[in-house]
Amino acid sequence: MKKESDIMKEKLAVVFVIGIVFLSMCTETSEEKSAESELTVSKFVFCTEVLQNGEYTPRSNAEFLPGENIYIYFELKGVKTEESNGKYSVSVKWDYLKIYRGGNLLDEKYNVLNYNQSFDTTVSYVWMSKPLSITDPGDYEVEIKVIDNYTGKYVTARESFKIVGESLTTTPPEEKEKNIDVIYYYFLKVPSATYHLFGNVYENYVDVEITNNSSEKVRVKVEVQIMNFTSPSFQTIDIPGNNKVTVSLTPPLMPNVLDLLSEQKRTNFHIKVTYIESGEEKLVFEDTQPVTMLAKRDMVLWMQGYDFRDNIAAWVTPNDPAIDHFFSVAKKYMPGGTFAGYQEDEEGVLNQLEKIYYTLKKEYKISYVSTPNFRIYNDGKDVIQRIKFPSETLSTKTGNCIETTVLFASIFEALEMNAVIILRPGHAYVGVETQNGSGYYYFIETTMLGNEDVTFYDALDQGYANFDEDKPHLQNNEVGYRAIFINDCRAAGISPIEE
Repeated sequence: MKKESDIMKEKLAVVFVIGIVFLSMCTETSEEKSAESELTVSKFVFCTEVLQNGEYTPRSNAEFLPGENIYIYFELKGVKTEESNGKYSVSVKWDYLKIYRGGNLLDEKYNVLNYNQSFDTTVSYVWMSKPLSITDPGDYEVEIKVIDNYTGKYVTARESFKIVGESLTTTPPEEKEKNIDVIYYYFLKVPSATYHLFGNVYENYVDVEITNNSSEKVRVKVEVQIMNFTSPSFQTIDIPGNNKVTVSLTPPLMPNVLDLLSEQKRTNFHIKVTYIESGEEKLVFEDTQPVTMLAKRDMVLWMQGYDFRDNIAAWVTPNDPAIDHFFSVAKKYMPGGTFAGYQEDEEGVLNQLEKIYYTLKKEYKISYVSTPNFRIYNDGKDVIQRIKFPSETLSTKTGNCIETTVLFASIFEALEMNAVIILRPGHAYVGVETQNGSGYYYFIETTMLGNEDVTFYDALDQGYANFDEDKPHLQNNEVGYRAIFINDCRAAGISPIEE
């Protein structure tokens, strides 16, 4: 039996920046290709809206109301592309974002985004966007620095905008010395099924940056909530004079709220900041912004420039009662009625895989159903797929490639076997280590389940054929390919979704 010992095992390196960063690449034709040019910011504007396809609505006078969402948008030209195996890769780092008021530094963020992407053609420019919200009127400037990682070249740019109108700070006249600024960052779309990973695997759902511009220490209370879906989350903190702190919060989901999310629902994110003096709370800032709660079955693979594909491991649910029931059905195919996992030798493991396959094929009669436009990589847009849970695949007797793959992986993990999910453009299939720590893997093409003429060994051979094709792409870390090792995901904190 053919085996692979040198699968490119990628350890999880989760990078997550609170705040919403959009990034896309725009392609160029052969006529537009030219010699390497200088790295430049060709456009830098402040907008009321930026869509995922790069369309944006600039505010002509760059004037905004206090608390209004301001979208920073810029285009970067002269980005170098490197070609390998017919693919063109780009590596760009948004190094910092600085906000000034009246010439004084108000806020700064470093390592905003380190982005690596591969495409079928070269690119003519990169666009990026990030929202912010400021409460107090005044003249502001934004400074950015972006680095082309392939050339080491960098560019900085600086543009100004205004906040006009009445301040959202409602401090009475006698408290004017309480000079407090508030800026916050949050997600416009809320992945409900994997929301439990915020504050655990990833940073928190919202970052609130509070600057105490006075010379005295102040005590500040921050309250955030996603209305109708989470309970409020609070934090009280003392801020020394002339200091800035960041309060990071993830308001907890209400009990059984996932049961309400069979479809996406619009709601509001609410934030309130007060300072406490003599036991009384006095309002500093309050704002409400619309957000979308994604449906329970919405699997987020890419969202607003971030790679969330490792979250597929959350759909692997080994402790689901439906998986326990599967073994009660499958045991009749095993001598002694027992699946022993890695307590068996390599041949015994292969025999268990065969019995699992035929139980799904003969007893559950699982058949493959193609999902149009299934994508697992980012082309500048969000990638959010509506996916059934393994229990639903068993009950409906149908599944697409990713649904049958997470079903197999759930069964393997229930046996404490080491599963891996392989992603290639438009497709997914499953692998399992032959013995614990052996480094050798069996690969199974799960979509062949519904074909009566196909045997387990046919599905195994096709799985190996897939991996033979995919291995060089995985080794090159190409964006459309990924190996998701379930054990590594669990070690990183990506736990199964509770249905």
